[in-house]
Amino acid sequence: MLAPCVKYPNCPRCPMALSTNSAAAAGAASAPCPVCGATRMSLYDVPSEELLVPVVSKAMFDGVLDRARKSVDQSELQKFVDWTAEFGQEG
Repeated sequence: MLAPCVKYPNCPRCPMALSTNSAAAAGAASAPCPVCGATRMSLYDVPSEELLVPVVSKAMFDGVLDRARKSVDQSELQKFVDWTAEFGQEG
């Protein structure tokens, strides 16, 4: 079974080139890491019967929260607060 890496890159020696614009880069990105054996692939490259769904832990969830960025600025949110104060929730 194949499972996604918990952290990326899997090891310090894993190739980091994300671009596959050249034949050399594409070859390097598709070759397994010589140290840990990890292979770069998308979720769609893995046959569903070979995909092991990872168990999500609190540490994984906390890691995502640490890297998450705001999608709406505070000043933009204030516009909604002001509109609700003026017109009510139902408009």
